[in-house]
Amino acid sequence: MPADRAGIHQQAFVSGLSILGALHRAGVRIVAGTDTTVPGHSLHRELELYVKAGFTPMESIRAATIVPAETMNLEREGGTIEPGKRADIILVDGDPLENITNLHKVSAVVARGQFYRSKALWHRVDFKD
Repeated sequence: MPADRAGIHQQAFVSGLSILGALHRAGVRIVAGTDTTVPGHSLHRELELYVKAGFTPMESIRAATIVPAETMNLEREGGTIEPGKRADIILVDGDPLENITNLHKVSAVVARGQFYRSKALWHRVDFKD
C-alpha cells in the first residue's frame, strides 16, 4: 500500500477512535461486538480500542457484558455473574482492570456449565502453540 494511502487509513482510524471516545463521554451506550471474528482475538482487540478511545478498562468490559444485556432487556438472564444467571465466562491470567490486554491471556472458559482449559480447546482445532 502506498505511504499516502497508509496515512489516510491511519487518520481514519484515529478519527474513529476520537468519535467513539466523544460518543462515550456524551453518554451514548456503546455495545461491543464485531462482524469480523477471529476467535480469542476480535472482541478482545475491540475492548482494547475502547480503552484507547478513553473508556476505563471496566467500562470497556461492561460494553461486552452488562450493557448489551441491558440494551436487549436480558439483564435478568445475563450480563453479570450472579446466582440464577447464565454464566459463560473466561478466566484470564492477569488483571484486565490493570491492563486490558490481559484479556488475551485466557486460561480457561466456562460455557453452558462446563469447564474447559483453553490450551486443550486450541489443540482440538489443531492450533499449535
